[in-house]
Amino acid sequence: MAGTSYSRTAGHAILPGTWEFVRRRGNVPDSDLLDPAERYDYDTVNADKRAEFDRLAARDLTEPPEFLQFALANGRDALSDYPGAAPLGTGAVALDTFDPALVARAAAKFGMTAQKVEDELRKFSGAVQLVELLPGQELYRTVGLTATGALYGSVTNKILGNYWEPVCPDEYDDVGHWRASTAVLAEWNGDYGYVRVQLARPVAVLAGTVGQQDLNRQPGQVLPGGAQQFFIPRLVDADLVTPVTGQPLKNIIRRTVFGARTRGTP
Repeated sequence: MAGTSYSRTAGHAILPGTWEFVRRRGNVPDSDLLDPAERYDYDTVNADKRAEFDRLAARDLTEPPEFLQFALANGRDALSDYPGAAPLGTGAVALDTFDPALVARAAAKFGMTAQKVEDELRKFSGAVQLVELLPGQELYRTVGLTATGALYGSVTNKILGNYWEPVCPDEYDDVGHWRASTAVLAEWNGDYGYVRVQLARPVAVLAGTVGQQDLNRQPGQVLPGGAQQFFIPRLVDADLVTPVTGQPLKNIIRRTVFGARTRGTP
């Protein structure tokens, strides 16, 4: 995880110590992450614990923008109508067989095992290519506040995470259109903020179509996918025109305004 600042989670938990690491140096190596037993749940803890979170969140470096929201906790916050849901069988079917040559080339390029490459390919549908993005390419990644259900957690989803979109979330008509296309579960993040970066040097990626995502909350339905995505392991500040590590969260994370592009909103 060298070069990244925050890690992805899936519910409401906050690790106060991880906030401290981010505040001090903007980077949280695996060896410094707290034991999962030390996490706590923001929605159910007492006032003292919430006050501790709020104190850490108010620090200049770790203060999140006011609009950023917590993700839904798995199996606890029911959604009566999941935005973007569609019947099973109508989505972009995720890959379950793989081109051995592509797997071998990607494993060598990324320094990963073939099994890990195949695990990532299962998040795609249809043809996937190993390509090089050029300097100047803009990338977008949705982020949110931390949640329960992950092995480790910290301030937000990983800012420089593995999956990116070539299209700004603002270009989608509404949250349902965006969620259906990108197959991003509400359990994963708050979906109200995103990070935009621009590449400063060539970066190798797996590029292809987002595969469908099953909805455990609504059996028999899926988020169908179909948008384009890039898998980029170990993206670091040196790859970017403007580094993000060490910057305040409120300066890095932009507010998502669905439909803004079509309405001409800047």
